[in-house]
This record gives sequence, structure tokens and C-alpha cells, in this order.
Amino acid sequence: MRKTFRPARRQRRRVLGARLESSSAVLRGRRAAVLHARRRARLRMTRRAIVACAALLILLVPVSAGTIAGWSWDWDSRPFAVPGTARLDRTSLAQPPPSAESATTTRGTFPDRASRSRPDDRTPLSPTKCTGYVSPSGTDTNSGSSSAPFQTISHAEAVARPGDVVCVRAGTYHEQVQLTRSGTKSSRITVSGAPNETAIVDGTDVPVRPTDALFGIGGGTNYVTVQHLTIRNSSGRGIVNGGSHNRVLNTTITHARNAGLLTTNWSAAATDNEYVGNDISYTVAGNDCHVASDPCAVTGGWESAVNVYEEGPGAAGHNLYESNRIHDNDGEGMTLMDYDVVRSNTVYDNFGVEIYLDRKQHDVVERNLLYESETNYLPIGQNQSYRLLARGIVFADEFAPARTSGNIIRNNMMINLRAGIHFWNAISGSGLIDNLIENNTIVNSWDYGISFDPSSSTTGTVLRNNLVVPRRGSITRGVTGVNGVDVAANLFVLPGDSGDPHLPGEGTFSFDPNAYKLRPNASYAVDKGVATPATKDFFGGPRSHGSGYDIGADELG
Repeated sequence: MRKTFRPARRQRRRVLGARLESSSAVLRGRRAAVLHARRRARLRMTRRAIVACAALLILLVPVSAGTIAGWSWDWDSRPFAVPGTARLDRTSLAQPPPSAESATTTRGTFPDRASRSRPDDRTPLSPTKCTGYVSPSGTDTNSGSSSAPFQTISHAEAVARPGDVVCVRAGTYHEQVQLTRSGTKSSRITVSGAPNETAIVDGTDVPVRPTDALFGIGGGTNYVTVQHLTIRNSSGRGIVNGGSHNRVLNTTITHARNAGLLTTNWSAAATDNEYVGNDISYTVAGNDCHVASDPCAVTGGWESAVNVYEEGPGAAGHNLYESNRIHDNDGEGMTLMDYDVVRSNTVYDNFGVEIYLDRKQHDVVERNLLYESETNYLPIGQNQSYRLLARGIVFADEFAPARTSGNIIRNNMMINLRAGIHFWNAISGSGLIDNLIENNTIVNSWDYGISFDPSSSTTGTVLRNNLVVPRRGSITRGVTGVNGVDVAANLFVLPGDSGDPHLPGEGTFSFDPNAYKLRPNASYAVDKGVATPATKDFFGGPRSHGSGYDIGADELG
């Protein structure tokens, strides 16, 4: 089953870090990446030997700049639909949920989180008042004024001072951009598309290596804002951010061989970054597995569309992802660092998993819309094509030591997924540890609404106020009667049963979250939940409305 807007997938690679500093740093990065891949392969040998070996072989193949320079995808020639495939127009149906809620949890039960608000609620964004200009018709020996613009974005940013706004005029820039100049907390450097103009950084025929970025924010480059740009056609990654306190806002990242957006602490700290209002699609396009009939032979590890590398020497985490659209990618939709906040994003039609918490601690995932637009079931079979029907949110520890714990998953809408929430017990010692999963609505799931692999390490996890109505398969697996999981005030029901809330979207292929609002006659869900510290529901309304708390992501009001 091919996704309507999904270009062909080819070989995928997982996180190996950014190589943005210099040629020597690139070589060091390759060596570190290979060692990291070997360690992961050894630890998972008994379970995933073939996949791990494939990953190692792929990573050890030397790549020359000349070879990559000739690499390109014929994006326009690849079909967007397979004849006879039933698909829906997801773009017109998807509505991103509203934003903004404190990440505070139950005091005394789960650790409190500091509130994370949108960038414009914290420090005002630099006004779009241009202090320098870039144009395809300019030259870097110019002054950078409106009448004498620079030609390259890299040069314009390199000569900018804190507080400057570099405006990129309309046109297509065939340039590998590298930002190296830092702003300050009170005076950021901004690189922005010029007002009412469309600026495109296009990697066609630009020699970008697979693990390099078409648009890079260098290690240790801080307090920089990138906004209102289009980054496309990278033979490596789209944007790689190696610094802290940086922002990527209202930018389109599309058609990249590997990750669309990577945050990395490879050479410096990578904390407190903010990614808001972006559209990330058709990335990790190296995957060769896009329909069930494909051989899916080159799947030895892969990257996510929104990816991280956090094994460098610098601090990492505390990043904000808000109001982004992440869709039609050939890797997982998102992987995270510790203490990240993922709020009010629309994540759909990605490969395998929409949001993946692999060895993550203290993340908050709230008020997101997750869905798959597949209209036919894809059974787990002999190759990786079953991943085209993705799971929603997955907990796992892919390599030792196991550390996933203390995460909050709340007020999310999950529609038409293989499973809404899943725990994969990949290694010894992994378990659901001190996680809070509350007030999620999971409807029209294909295998399970919520699925937990058995683990003797599971402890301290709370599952409450969740609403599950499957399309087929089972409501849950490994959830009730499990040591270490406290289950309270959930509504787990099959369609048509007496407790069925009869949501308008049940049994349909609607991805409009309004189709999954509670109705007044949903007597088994309205006012039947237990108290929660969350102040708002999925739609931004007050969480307690009436005589009690409702079950699911919507509070009837």
C-alpha cells in the first residue's frame, strides 16, 4: 500500500551524528559513528543479526565527494499513488491542534517539569527588519545592503553581529549553508526569508555527503534564529543544529536522503532549542522499502525525520517541538533527547513509528495529533513493509543500559494506527518505569490500542483516563493485571459495546480531531475520569469542566 504523497523509499540510516565542523571533524565523526554502530550491533546480535550486519556493511562503505556530487533523486518522475490503491487526501483533513500548556505533573508522584512556552512567549522574536540582504544576483564582495546584496547565506551570517536580521531575497540558492556566528540571549542573529518572498536552499548538484547537512548551524553556534525558508533536495540531511538556544521557525524541510532535522551535541552543547511551525516531509528517502512487494533488502538501521545525536561531550536536551507538521517520511517521525517537550504537532504517515522514545527520560509528549492514512491492513510479514502502517508512540531501550523512564504522554489524539501506544521490550532490564500515560484518545487502531511487552522491570507507571476504541484486533495487550502498572479510570471498549462513546469518527477514515470529540450521551466517559494536574485538553479547553474529569483527550464543554 503506497502512501499518496510518499516518494519512493530507499536505504535508511539511524543516528550517527552531525559532521559539520571541518574535514578532520568529519573523519572523527565517521569513526565514532562506526564504533557506535558496532556496539549496537553486538548487543542486538541474537535478535537482529541480519539487520545489524547490514547496517555495519553500509556504514563502512567509503563515500567519495565526487560520487555524492552526482547523486540526485528524480522527484518529479516518481508516482505519488499506485493504481487501485485506496487513499485519502490527508492534507485537507488534518487540523493541527492548538498549543500551550504547562508540563507540570502530579507532585509527589512524578517529577515536576518547568513550563515551556512558545518562543514568542519567552523572548520576543527579532523583528523582520532587515539589516543585511542576500540575493542570487549578489556577490559576497558587496556591502550586503538592499541595493548591493551578498550572494551566499553563509557569508552574510558570518559577518552579522548580534541583533542583525539577514533577509534572504526570493530565489533558489544552490549552496551548502553553514552558520557560524552566534548571537546573544538579548540580541539574536536571525536568518529569514525576506518579507513576502520565497527563498529556497536547493541541494540539487550540491556535493553534500550523506551524514552532512545542506543547512548547518555549527557546533557552539548559539542564539540564532532561522525562519521562513525552504530547505530541499539534500543528498545528506536537511538542517543540522549543533548549538543551543537556536530556533527554527516556519520553515519547510523536504526531500532529503537522510534526516530532515538533526539536533546534535557532537562538538558542543545542544540544549534549549526551539522548533516551531515547521513542515518536514519526504525525508530519509534512502529507504528502499515503500510497498509490500519490495525486497526491503537495505534496511540496516535508519534515521528519523526529526533526529538526534546525544553521545557527544556536550549537554543535550530540554528542546521544544511545537506546532510542526511531520509527515510522509521514510523513517520514524521523531526521536528525542531527554527533557524535551513535544506539543501540539501533527505527525502522520511516517515509517514504523510516529514518535519514538528510545532510551529517553523526562520527556513530555502532549496534545499531538498522530495518524496513519492507510485504508487497508498491513500484516507483519517477511519484510519491513508492514512498517508503512506505523505505531503512534513507542517506548523502548534499543541498547544497554536500559534507561527509558519518567516520561509523560497525555492529551494526544491517535487515529488509525497499528497501535496507539506501544512498549517494545528490546533488551534485558528494559521496562515501563515511572511513566505517566493519561487522557489519550486512541481510536480505529488496527492491532491494539495500547500494547505492552512483558517485563519484570516495569514499575511505577500510571495509566489513567485513556479512551480506546479499536477498528479491529484487540483493545489492549499486556496492560491490565500487570505488576508495576497502575490502571485507573480508563474506558477500553469495542465498537458497539454498551460503553461505546459513539464518537462520530469511529470506523471511518476521518483524521479531523473534531470527529473524535465526546458527545453529551457518552455517559461512560463524561465525568468518569480521575483528577489530573493538566489544565487543558487537546483542544485547549479547560481540563475540568462540569462535575468531574472526562476520559480521553477531549473534555466535553
